[in-house]
Amino acid sequence: NVTSPYLDCIVLVPLADKNFEVNKENVDWLRTTMTLLQKNKCYETDEGAVIYGKVAESFFALEPSATGAAGIATIQLSKKDYTAAAEWFQKAVDMAEANDDKAEYTLNIAKAHSYKKSYASARTFALKAASLKSGWGEPYILIGDCYAQSYSTCDDGELGRYGVYWAAYDKYKKAKAVDASIASVANKKMASISTRFPKIQDIFAYSVKDGDSYTVKCWINESTTIREKK
Repeated sequence: NVTSPYLDCIVLVPLADKNFEVNKENVDWLRTTMTLLQKNKCYETDEGAVIYGKVAESFFALEPSATGAAGIATIQLSKKDYTAAAEWFQKAVDMAEANDDKAEYTLNIAKAHSYKKSYASARTFALKAASLKSGWGEPYILIGDCYAQSYSTCDDGELGRYGVYWAAYDKYKKAKAVDASIASVANKKMASISTRFPKIQDIFAYSVKDGDSYTVKCWINESTTIREKK
């Protein structure tokens, strides 16, 4: 009996697998099974992820909900199918009632894009998430991370390779400014990234100095401040 709350994944997964075909139109069975598989995190194994995905999609088809869509999106993330994950999180956004939920799902879309290195799309969705929930610093942390990870793509052989770090620093600073609860995370990231700033002799050749304004090109296209390693 799948409804027993005391079963673990070793029993649950084959049981759900065995009973799925007969019950794939049975909304109560699907709901209960999905809840149990989710509660026990059975989707963390390959076999578990397969049956959880089937159950979740069948349940969603019969009883669509934002949480159901987000559940399927989470599975896609664990399978590293970031495109599908973004699509399912978008469905969750479209079905969610509260702006806070919409914001969370939107940030997850941004994360999915960042995992596949589509940094410009990640930034777009992160900013959208920030606009849905005021006083929230997490989206800016994600943008900062995307900037920092663009080190090699934005390396123009000149100051571009440092520009990504200055721009990332700005975003971590912004995260802290809008959201005090994230200050310790932001401070750590700011401290870490400032170790990658150029030394004075590295920027001297470009006739610029600490505190000057600088425009980061590449996909970032933002104005920042030149900072030397102290």
